[in-house]
Amino acid sequence: MAPTVRRVTQRRLDYLTGLFTSLDFDPVSAGRRALLAYTTYLGHAQLARTVPDAVPPGGPERQAYLDSVLATLLAR
Repeated sequence: MAPTVRRVTQRRLDYLTGLFTSLDFDPVSAGRRALLAYTTYLGHAQLARTVPDAVPPGGPERQAYLDSVLATLLAR
């Protein structure tokens, strides 16, 4: 199972890196942002499952959170 998880994770990171590269980030920065985006996603999912009160439930609070995540990921 571990090789499959590694392969799938790498494909996801490569995809995200490509998205950031298409937004004109250099390859190194795109890779770092891809890693940050993916670990943010995983961390959010883990918190939502284990400590649901730790993440914004929806509405304006959730939108503000997502806006701040995107602002961080896309900052120049």
